Amino acid sequence: MRFARENNIYHYHFRYTSIGQNFMENVNQTGFIRDDDRREIDFEGTYKFWFQEKALKYIDLGSNNNFFWSRQTGILRSWALDNWVNFYFTNRFNLKYKYNNEYKLYEKDFYNYQHQFTLGYNTEEWSHASIGYTLGKNFDRHFNLLSAGGRIKPFQNFSLSYTAQLLSFDPDPDNNSTFNNILTANYNFTKDIWLKAFVQTSQKDQRSYVYGLFGWRFKPPFGAIYIIYSRDQFKTDPETIVNNNVFLKITYPIILMK
Repeated sequence: MRFARENNIYHYHFRYTSIGQNFMENVNQTGFIRDDDRREIDFEGTYKFWFQEKALKYIDLGSNNNFFWSRQTGILRSWALDNWVNFYFTNRFNLKYKYNNEYKLYEKDFYNYQHQFTLGYNTEEWSHASIGYTLGKNFDRHFNLLSAGGRIKPFQNFSLSYTAQLLSFDPDPDNNSTFNNILTANYNFTKDIWLKAFVQTSQKDQRSYVYGLFGWRFKPPFGAIYIIYSRDQFKTDPETIVNNNVFLKITYPIILMK
């Protein structure tokens, strides 16, 4: 449901699902189900306040929540609560705070949470930049995450996006703390011929991953040829593992009846 009153917009969504012995009735279009013993409730709501002030453009409030429990025993197995507020200013800067609280029942009870603070610029548009800080607890480990990134389009047919992440855990017996770099580049020769490159590096295991794709849509919208290359390299003492892969994918529409 969606309601609008003057300049303020409210959005609300509620869903209840029960999956049990007749779970095949609940299989989605892809045939995927998460498990066959759950009752689930989802709730999502947003409200945007628009202002005529010189400094503040709008305030966006949101909440997205999920609960599920065992259909057979009634035991609560999970909750996930996401709540946020975003202040967007007329100078195109914005401040956002998001809080997540999560419970998971696996071999034991896990109580996770996180506080996320973000400062962004021009985030309503495709080209934007942001920096953020997140702290919290994840499966019995405290963590801190610093992140920064943005997207630009220096030329009409060429775009770049970059993200850097500094992640630390406490305690960290498996040395999962790391620094990540993620770079994506896209170049469109035409609307139907394009080239994409994706590079990710991680300080953990000295890992690097490269993905490249050349696409030619010879029969729009679905008839296309894709040439894909990927390289995954990481270190496991005492050796370095390198995996190189090349793929060729062809899609062609077949019309049986007109």
